[in-house]
Amino acid sequence: MTYLHTGETKHFSARIRMDIYERLHTLAFVKKRSMNSIVNDLLDEATKKASGQLAGTPDASDSE
Repeated sequence: MTYLHTGETKHFSARIRMDIYERLHTLAFVKKRSMNSIVNDLLDEATKKASGQLAGTPDASDSE
């Protein structure tokens, strides 16, 4: 387990498994974006899905 901290637009801290951390790091590298930006997008999407605002849209890892 490792800790992930973001702080660009939101403050978020979580313990995550190393394999998930490595996937986030790879995704950030491939998309040429910061890990914080990727995590913030995923958090926004999860919040929208939880509140029922999204219907069948691809997740952040699938979009370019």
